[in-house]
Amino acid sequence: MILSMAQTKGGVGKSTVALLLAFSRIFAKHFSQIALVELDRQRTLKDFFEPRDPRKIKKDKVDFFYLAESSDREVEETLIKLADSHDLIIMDIPGESVRKFATSLALNISSIVILPMSDSVNDEKAFTRNLLPAIKPYWDKVPFWVLPNFIHQQTKPVNVQNYFRAWLPEEIHCLGQYLSYRGPVYRGFNEDGSTLLDYARSVKNNKKLFEPARAAAREVELIAQEIIKIIKG
Repeated sequence: MILSMAQTKGGVGKSTVALLLAFSRIFAKHFSQIALVELDRQRTLKDFFEPRDPRKIKKDKVDFFYLAESSDREVEETLIKLADSHDLIIMDIPGESVRKFATSLALNISSIVILPMSDSVNDEKAFTRNLLPAIKPYWDKVPFWVLPNFIHQQTKPVNVQNYFRAWLPEEIHCLGQYLSYRGPVYRGFNEDGSTLLDYARSVKNNKKLFEPARAAAREVELIAQEIIKIIKG
């Protein structure tokens, strides 16, 4: 099973979503071993994992692989090996303009592709101009699901879905759950290699920090649960 996070626009939370899902309780329940693969040279995930080794933080079920600087052949060979040793591979894919090979590879081999996207005119235009041409040849081969991201937390999920359904091609689906905007949480939870759940536990006595962290963790689990339902059909 290969789950890819793809986008051509930066700042949509692609790497953050990959990280949050990899360490979600729902995914831990359904997958015995998860490989988190970074093909993006921004090193967001690599920067997260590097502080974990010296601190000997328990890996749980998640293994990390930074392949952004590997050759195309090395990437393919590593993914083949990971498919044998892990029952879920989550790939963080760079934008098409950064490295076309990675995006094409992901669209060819993925079981499902998640497209993090906010409810903004800029994201809508970027999708139509850049992402749509890249994924259109593949949408009869792999399911594409938009994950509404950084949405105002008081917005009703049905209104978010209606917004995306109004302009997305019918071949592109939209998840019913969304990840709301919780700036302080997502800016700081992973600075020292902590997962969102680790962070929530560490600020348990600080109500101002704990409540949004707990709410964010709840949203992640709901998204993970919906993805599992899609995978199982």
